[in-house]
Amino acid sequence: MTGFRTIVPAVQAALTAAISAAAPSDTVVSLGYPPGGLAAKAIWVSADFDMDVAWATTGWHLREEDATVEVRIAVSKAAGTVLDPQADALALAGVVEDALAADRTLGGVVDRAEVTHSKGQEAIPEEHKHEFGITLTVSWAGETVA
Repeated sequence: MTGFRTIVPAVQAALTAAISAAAPSDTVVSLGYPPGGLAAKAIWVSADFDMDVAWATTGWHLREEDATVEVRIAVSKAAGTVLDPQADALALAGVVEDALAADRTLGGVVDRAEVTHSKGQEAIPEEHKHEFGITLTVSWAGETVA
């Protein structure tokens, strides 16, 4: 085995594809922060990750990763109250949950993936807008083979 092996990029790509297939047509879905900035509704799979390795990285041909990546949701509305974008953001969080429930293995990339934590937060937006965001932590376990 040479170099650092991980299934993180494959998980991020599969998670982005699963969310894209399930998201409403008015929602921008991307891997990494959306190119061109945020749309009124956006979901993106962060390029960041956090990982624990069950077996040593050096010298093994098989190891198990327990890792997390954040999925971020942002909704902006020019009318109503903050509860309006909050409701839309929660609905989009449900889209992510449903996409994972439909295939917890993300096409066989991992043993199981699931949302293990969420945090909602009101943004301080431009004047005359309400914005709300949710960060979902998606955790998974899987094996890397050299």
